[in-house]
Amino acid sequence: MASLNPEYVKAVRELLKEAPYFNLIGMVMESLEPGRCLFRLETARRHLQPFGMAHGGALASVLDAACFWSAFSQLEQGDALTTTDLKINYLAPAPPGLNLLVSGESIKTGRTLCLSQARAEDGDTGGLIAFATSTLMIMDYPAGSGFQELPLKFIG
Repeated sequence: MASLNPEYVKAVRELLKEAPYFNLIGMVMESLEPGRCLFRLETARRHLQPFGMAHGGALASVLDAACFWSAFSQLEQGDALTTTDLKINYLAPAPPGLNLLVSGESIKTGRTLCLSQARAEDGDTGGLIAFATSTLMIMDYPAGSGFQELPLKFIG
């Protein structure tokens, strides 16, 4: 099986680092490999809802990203994805200062749809904070998306 080109992974991580929404939320891709990825988010004041815990929308954003990139890492170069549904179970509160690790895993890649899951865990204790599943639709790259300029996706 072909493996992801390290130059591609580096370029994706740089692209995400510069993405306005990823920057706003503060989520960072730590690793990407075929069918798997890892994001980190340190919950901060900007993520909090009125009761002092991270808002579910902030967690949903990083869970969605982990589901997306775990599936995207297996697609042919030139294919893109969009989330068609995201189902989340919030299992524990995420207080400020939490080192949140969110791992994504691709479950199934079909001709037109993909299924992925993501786990948001306390990076210090391993406690499960939230769990998500997502269905994603395979499509062509949107014009001007910047993905056309990425290096060759697979090697070997």
